[in-house]
Amino acid sequence: MNQIPISCSIPNHNEMISFACFNESCSESRLGCFQCIQKNLHIAHQEDLRQIPYVFNILSDTSNECNELINLLNLLNGKINRIFNQLKENLRFQYSITNEQWQKMNIKQMNETICKLINFSKDKQKLIKLASENTEALLQSFKTQIEELIKCPEDDKFRIQPFQYQVVNSIKENDKCYSICFNKDSSIIIAGYMYGSIKVFDFKQGQMNLKQTLYEHKSHVGCLQFMNKQHSFISGSNDNSIIIWKIDNLNLWQIQQKLIGHKDYILCLLLNTNEDLIISGSDDKSIKFWSKEKSWQCSQTLESHQNSIRSISLNNSQTQLISCAYDENQIIISQQNQKKEWIIVQKINQKGHRLCFINDELFVVQPVLSQKIYFYELNKSTNLFNKIKELEVQNGKDCYPYFPQQFIKKKQILLSKNGHHVNVIRINSTEEFQLEQFINFGTNSLFGRLTDDGEFMVSWDDKIKQLQIFQYQESQSL
Repeated sequence: MNQIPISCSIPNHNEMISFACFNESCSESRLGCFQCIQKNLHIAHQEDLRQIPYVFNILSDTSNECNELINLLNLLNGKINRIFNQLKENLRFQYSITNEQWQKMNIKQMNETICKLINFSKDKQKLIKLASENTEALLQSFKTQIEELIKCPEDDKFRIQPFQYQVVNSIKENDKCYSICFNKDSSIIIAGYMYGSIKVFDFKQGQMNLKQTLYEHKSHVGCLQFMNKQHSFISGSNDNSIIIWKIDNLNLWQIQQKLIGHKDYILCLLLNTNEDLIISGSDDKSIKFWSKEKSWQCSQTLESHQNSIRSISLNNSQTQLISCAYDENQIIISQQNQKKEWIIVQKINQKGHRLCFINDELFVVQPVLSQKIYFYELNKSTNLFNKIKELEVQNGKDCYPYFPQQFIKKKQILLSKNGHHVNVIRINSTEEFQLEQFINFGTNSLFGRLTDDGEFMVSWDDKIKQLQIFQYQESQSL
């Protein structure tokens, strides 16, 4: 494309824009047409005029370099956070001593503790001064740079506002929570726990209120999915069963049906958009498809993986399923044929621990503990998916299953747990990928979920033993 369908802004110039001027000192309009050259505009620096395809290339290259810079800043921010976390842990170890701990010490330890207490005020002032002075200098430097960036003329409607998820509330929860899900309007939270209990909460603007506790499962509840059309939900457990729950006339949740068929833990659950197909992945290496006629029945089983199923995802059209298994170097893509049977159409040589379709032509894979996340796109000429990009992300020392990847179309963000971290990735309309935020929980025993609109995230981890409520907040200018 050598022109763009916009008329030249110079009066009486009736042609479309065909070039851009990249001369730093130019005072004319940056965009011009052939008549501009005939009228001797930009005559002094014609060597700095570029055709429109060059502009497209510059836009793409600069966008990629910008994303690389942002990812580098995120990594540097991570290093700063790790230093501060280490400092906080050392302070807690040295000075946060209870009466009971002190009474259990020997004489030498008691003496050392008293010496630390005497020096605490001096150490505290030294740390506050050091942190305040250096933080203020750093903030001032970045504030100046941000103000320079804001001066750039740009229509606000094209600006993508930075955002972060910030903690707005928390409730103490000593019971280990393995799974969380929301109904469509985010008014109900379902949480699955160790030993088989399920708690139902009312949820409103970051506030949670416990309404009911269910006790039917006999082991950990690691998977939950809401059935919004039927006002029901499904739960999968380490007792090898799937339960469908329905609310009764008294607004209490009761068992509607129990699905028995898997021989080991249920590790992932999916529900199609019509809510007439449940797909489950298990530690027994199989994927089962459950269809509903008069009642739910297993209609098909795939046994293509050689290990425990870790993650499954359906595309937007509900016609393709991607799956990955523990410690297995393959992603399997299955497709539904005209007979409503699922058949394998592609195997990709790629390890995966979590995966998620973004749309019919793009999906993302997070290998276990990898510092990179990978993006695969459909090649329309071969009808096969190929790796097109990788992005550096934060990881950790170990990683539990559960906590599925989640793409929020409304906000174009991907939530991906990896080790101790939750990575929040922005995917824009041109399929560029940017690590917008990462949250270090300091433990791999971490589970959570976003609301369907992406406004809230609720998580639980075994380090602070709280249900934390995060809210989506767009960053404000300094």
